Order: sequence, then C-alpha cells, then structure tokens
Amino acid sequence: MTLFTADGLHKLARTWTGRQAIIENPTIEEFSSQIQLLLRSVGDEASEGYWASIARPLRALRWRLATVPLPVNSRAIDVQAVADAVLPRLRRAPEVAPDHSQLALTVADTLEHLWACGDDPLGDAVSGQIWRREGAAILLVDGRHAGAVGEAFPGTPVLTAAELSRTTASDVVAVGPSAWFPSRVLRAPRAERFVFVRFGWLRDRGPELDLVDGSEKRVRQALEEAPAREPRPGRSLVDAADVVPRIEWSAVTRAARHSDVEGWGEPVEAALFVLASGQGVYFESRDGARANVAEVDEELLVHQSLVSELVPGDFLVVRTEGDENYVRNYADRLLGTEAAHLRRLQQRLKGALNAELNEAGVALVARKLRRLGSTIASEANVRRWADPTSIKTRDYSDFAAICSLVGEANAEALWDAMGKIAKAHTKAGNEIRRLLLAELQEANLTTLLQNGWDDYEVEEIDGEGTLRVARITGRAPDLAAVPRSRLRRVFEIEGDLWLG
Repeated sequence: MTLFTADGLHKLARTWTGRQAIIENPTIEEFSSQIQLLLRSVGDEASEGYWASIARPLRALRWRLATVPLPVNSRAIDVQAVADAVLPRLRRAPEVAPDHSQLALTVADTLEHLWACGDDPLGDAVSGQIWRREGAAILLVDGRHAGAVGEAFPGTPVLTAAELSRTTASDVVAVGPSAWFPSRVLRAPRAERFVFVRFGWLRDRGPELDLVDGSEKRVRQALEEAPAREPRPGRSLVDAADVVPRIEWSAVTRAARHSDVEGWGEPVEAALFVLASGQGVYFESRDGARANVAEVDEELLVHQSLVSELVPGDFLVVRTEGDENYVRNYADRLLGTEAAHLRRLQQRLKGALNAELNEAGVALVARKLRRLGSTIASEANVRRWADPTSIKTRDYSDFAAICSLVGEANAEALWDAMGKIAKAHTKAGNEIRRLLLAELQEANLTTLLQNGWDDYEVEEIDGEGTLRVARITGRAPDLAAVPRSRLRRVFEIEGDLWLG
C-alpha cells in the first residue's frame, strides 16, 4: 500500500459513516422462519442421509434470497430448481420421518408457491438507495451473481469485498448484514458512506473492531444502530451467522476419500482445503511446508506462505490437472543436459534410504543415523528425508550419515549434485511466481475477484492443465492421513456439500 493510499484511508476512517436499512417482506420472512424451525427440529440429522438432501438446498436458497437483490422468481435465485429437487422429499416426510412431518409439509406448501413470487424486496431497497446517491456502488457478499445483478442495475458498479479493496467510492450500498462482510470492509472503509440493506428478521451482531490505525472512532460508533423493530409473535430473529453457508466437513472428507485422484505412496498428514472453484485440495501439514499464494488486494503479489498459516480468504495457486510437478519440470529445464543424470542420483539415494526403512523400520534407521553423526535424525525427519520429493538435508552432517548408511562412498560429490537440484528448484519457484504475477498484472481480474477463482495459461510453464488461482473458502478442522500422490492435486466436490 502506498503512503498516498494509506493517507486517503486514514481520512476516510475519520469521516466514515454507516447506517442500516431494514427491509420487511412477509413471504420471505415466513419461509425463513419455517426453514429455521425445521432445521432446529431435525437437529444433527440435517447433515446426513434423507434430511441432508433437503437441508442443504434449503439453506442455499435462503442464502440467495438474503444476498441477491433480484426478484424471488429470477433465474439467479433459482427457486424452481430447489423446489423440483426438494418438494418430492418433503412430501415423503410423513412416511420417512413422521416426527418432523408437519414442519416439512409446511415448508413444502410455502416452497411450492414461492417460485411464482415476483417480489424483489432487496432489489427495490437497493434501487431506492442508489437513486439518491450519484456514483454509488453495490457491494455483494457473494460475487457469483454479480453479472445478473449488474444487468438489473446498468451503469452501477457491482463489487465484491475483494474488488472494493482495489478502489474507492463515495457511497456503497451493501446487501446483507455487516457481519457477513470481511472485517477489512469496516476496518479500512473504501467509501465515505455505507448503507447495509438487510432483512429485518436477521440479527446483525454489531462489530467491535477499530477502524484503520490512526482513527479515533470504533466501527460501532461509526455504524448507526438499526431502527427498532416491532416484535413478531411466535417468531424469533435469526442470527446472521446461522444463515451463512457452511461446509459440512464430514460429507466433504467422505467425498475426498472417494474422489478419482489416484492414491499411492506413504500416507502423510495433510490439511484439506475447499476452494471457491468447487474443488478440494490437500497440502502437507509438516513444519515448514509451503504453498504458492496470490495476493490480489490493491497490490498484486505472488509468494510462498506456510501451509500452517493458510486461512479462508487466501488465494491458492494450484494446477487444474496433474500432480503439480511444474516446479520440477521447470527446474529440469534450468538444469539442461545435467537434469537426467542428477535425477538418477536423487532417485538412487532415495531408493536406498527407503529400502533401509522397509527392512529395519524408521526407529532403528533413526538410531543408526544418529550413531553415524546425524544430530537431528528423529523419526519425523527421517521420513521427510526419505520422501521422493525431498532433495537434501539442511546440514551436511545429516546427509553424510545417510550416505554412510546406504553405502554411498562419495558423499561430498552427491551433496554437490543435490545442491544443484535444490538451487534449480529455488530458481524455478521464483521464476514461476514471477511469470504468474506478470500474467495476473496483464489479466482482467474481474472473474477472479467476483467468482473467487480463475485460470491462467502461462506458456513457459510445462505440465498438464493450467494454473488456477482460487480463494480458500474453508480449511478442515482436522488433519488427514492421505497418500503422498494426492497432495496438491485438486478434486471435485459436489456443490451442496460446501455451500450447505
């Protein structure tokens, strides 16, 4: 961020104001209330079997109704598709789940008529706000329907939070409660005035965050309280957090185990990430493991981050196909005619060490290496050194101990050879990040920022598929043991498992 930009944000932080425009629509409120009652009644069963096939589409539909400022019966909201999929299941509730049948049939009756509803409460409210504000922009929580919203509001910029972070506006009309937007939208406001348009049946938890450094106001002071709402007998407010799509990790991990990606090699502990492209990917979780990440805020950057520090919102760089050997391929190109010989040496050393592990076991091999002069030959480190993708140890003493163990007489020559490979890999990684950054700088980032992912063809990088930059939408709470061949290889995830 430049000093000029930072100064502008500080000025905005001192003058920024926000308010909430509360929208009422009895039809949508009734439907949301019915869904909430059904989900509460079903409880944990909503994640499995019969009820999962009902709960996931209903949750996704409620999310679209609360975030897309278009008519209820528009194709973007897609009520008809949900009704076609869910109604037959809901009608079977008396025979399948009689304890919940009354609530299920009530939802079915409402859903059956909802697809014909032409109400456009959010769209009307947004129109009313931008009509009086020249140069206003519309801010969406989810950018997948930005194109349809843009067609409904010609001439008005339709942005996601990622896009807003790269520009400024005089006014922003945000669709949804403030709690649904990234903290930076409020901590570093990019507009003088914000209006959060949301339904009255949603409870927005007021932020407690400071504005950007240098501001004397807190966000809560700048964002006005919502107008008081008349109580609805028999209906309670729905916490905004309960409406946000959630990832059903148990279902996602089951789908991951049954994906088409071939599995071979020793299992390693890995973190599972779900991407905005509707895919999953495993990254090894060991200490020091890194991944290529793109930063697409105001300043474009492509760099490496520790896998342990990756969080939802980060943009990962992955391959659309293949096993992500593009760094190795590029390194081999840099090695030129030496590549084949050096790789044979690497394979010979790794093969010999793995043979020792298979025969004696990791504990005994670790003890032998320590006796031969290694200072850090723990079981975890020995497994890491035996990994076919590893190149050499950090210290020569550990490398020399391995060579002595497997009968390699000329440890120094092998150390120099592996050093050439390691140097080529480092240079290849830097070159690939430079090439991808150049591609991003030349590309139109609208698709990436709105959809959360896009593909980039970099001619100089060999390998299957293209490079995909995709936003992380979720990180599995638990690590998984997966075959090494599955690391960094994307696989498809059924949509309703991660938009549930």
